[in-house]
Amino acid sequence: MAVALTPIFVLNLRRMKVMGTRRMNASSRRNPIFWNLAILKDWKRPDFVLWTGILIFCVWLAIGLNFFDDYGGFTDELVEVQTASVNVKYIFSKLPMLADVRSLKLPMYGELDELPDLLTYKDRVYGVTALLPTVFINLLPGVSLNLAQFLKFRRLYIFLTVVFAAGCFFVYLRRRWQCGWTPVFGLAVLILSPRFFAESFYNSKDIVFFAWFLIALSCCGAYMVDRSRQAIGFFLPAFALTANARYFGFGLLPAFLALIALSEARTGRPLKEILRLEFLTLVGSAACFYLVSPYLWEMNLGSILSGLTFVTNLPGIGDAELFLGTLVAPRDVPLYLAVWIGITTPVFYLLLFLIGVGGAISSVVRQNGLVKVSGGVLFDLFSLGLILVYYALIVLSKATIYHGWRHAYFLYAPMLVLIASGFDRLSTAIGRKPAWAKVGRGIVIAGCVLSFGFTAFWIASNHPLDFAYFNAIGRPIASGFSRDSWGVGSRPCIEYLAHATSKEQLQFGVNEDLTYGASEFTLWALPESVSSRFRVVWKTENADAFCYSYKNYPGNDYQRPGFRLVKTYFVDGAAVVGAYVRE
Repeated sequence: MAVALTPIFVLNLRRMKVMGTRRMNASSRRNPIFWNLAILKDWKRPDFVLWTGILIFCVWLAIGLNFFDDYGGFTDELVEVQTASVNVKYIFSKLPMLADVRSLKLPMYGELDELPDLLTYKDRVYGVTALLPTVFINLLPGVSLNLAQFLKFRRLYIFLTVVFAAGCFFVYLRRRWQCGWTPVFGLAVLILSPRFFAESFYNSKDIVFFAWFLIALSCCGAYMVDRSRQAIGFFLPAFALTANARYFGFGLLPAFLALIALSEARTGRPLKEILRLEFLTLVGSAACFYLVSPYLWEMNLGSILSGLTFVTNLPGIGDAELFLGTLVAPRDVPLYLAVWIGITTPVFYLLLFLIGVGGAISSVVRQNGLVKVSGGVLFDLFSLGLILVYYALIVLSKATIYHGWRHAYFLYAPMLVLIASGFDRLSTAIGRKPAWAKVGRGIVIAGCVLSFGFTAFWIASNHPLDFAYFNAIGRPIASGFSRDSWGVGSRPCIEYLAHATSKEQLQFGVNEDLTYGASEFTLWALPESVSSRFRVVWKTENADAFCYSYKNYPGNDYQRPGFRLVKTYFVDGAAVVGAYVRE
């Protein structure tokens, strides 16, 4: 899907280059601080903002191609592969023209016929369509990936999905702010959000949902710029893949329908035309969701309902999450997600987010309602509404699957919109006062340079443990929170044990930290010269060594009787993973 939409992304970039000068004079008066750097008067000359954005993408891609294989395995990695494979088996059974490729052999799981049937598979309603193309890689002529290569390819694909989402977000920002550096700033914030930067290389669940949520949200934003029907058309498949990835994605559809109704009504469009547009959007969204959700194809109501019942009645998971040094059930702590957001988002971004929220609300107050506010302000309010409504739903429903910050990563998508808006409002407000313009320009530029520079340096210094980022607020109390809930930090630990121990083969425990085999998944991706040194065992009492990820253990000094701590990997003074050998 991402590949199919790429030409659309490119066409929009070309369109933006032409449109970028049409409102240049008005936009530059509104935001004079950055006018001289934003766009040249002659539209035939290079558009510095657009090309700066493209340069950032190129640098990001170059870094990503070197980083994507640096992280360890994680708890649910193989479950996701199996669910995708079960879907592929079902798709092949429904398409006779694919009968000759049913002999496809999958790493770890073998031939498709050996897998369960989708309609009786317990996880049948778990959406994996966004990553489904990765399963087909071995069908390409001359391609035969083993398990390690296949998992690496999936991680690369996840990273490219996030890059594509960032591209769609950048297109939206450019359409809304056709002059000025706000689009580049918004792109930089997305890339230099440490936890998202790290998890974009391996998180096949929450980050993929975030990526498609951001794509769908960008389509909503593009519609608000000029009420483009093209943007609605792009929203349909983006919404389908978002809702397929997580059922919370369904909330985007009624929200977007309400936005369309309000936006069209403000122009005086007849009610009949508005209802027709709403109906077409609703039907198109439903049709796209049906196409990307194979478990719906049979229209077996019993199977669908039983699958939904399974999801909604999951056993209580995450009832003992480390939070402020204490094990809590997140569903019983309404501010659980708010605290996590507050301590893991760079402080500069949080300040701009608050400015964006305050600016949107003040605009409505000044205009005495929603009728006269601009489309941009309306979309800011739409983004704020998404955050508040989704947060309330998570808290009130006590959803078993939303017990951690990573599960709610999709909330960062509307936050990005408000952060970009906050930056634009700040720079515009300063520029309106000539006496403060030079000082204000220096403060804003210095803030951006310091924030981006420090964040980039932090990521480079702590890679590949950059997923354990805490901001200046959270850093002093980081040891009271989970630092490696998925066991991703096991890779440097395993590599250390391979070089620091002399025993020819180690009995290696993989579940001391209750990450359910994450260390074993890491071994599969390591060179044979390293992985052959370890023999996996699940019971620690039978192990010679193990790696312990600080998942739900407070402090920095985990001890296991009979074992000696030989190495601890810290991030800003908080232990992330430790290497242990038998005494």
